[in-house]
Amino acid sequence: MSKTKSKPSKNSAKEVWCVDVYEHEKGWGERLEDHFEFPSEEEANTYFRKANAEFLKQGDSDCFALAHPPYKKETQ
Repeated sequence: MSKTKSKPSKNSAKEVWCVDVYEHEKGWGERLEDHFEFPSEEEANTYFRKANAEFLKQGDSDCFALAHPPYKKETQ
C-alpha cells in the first residue's frame, strides 16, 4: 500500500460565478439587494443580461435595480 496521497486536480474544484443586484436610489446611493450564484460563467452572463433587461422596464431614473457584471467567486 502506497503512503503517497494523490493531490486533487486544480480543475476538479467547481467554479462558482456570482451576480450581485444593487438597488440604486437618488440621494441615497446604492445597496446590495440580492446575490446569486451560478455554476458557470455562461449562466451568470445570461442572468445578468436578462435581469437588466427586466429592470430597465421597471425602474425610473430616481430608483432602479441593476445587476452588476458576473465575477468568479474566490475559493480557498
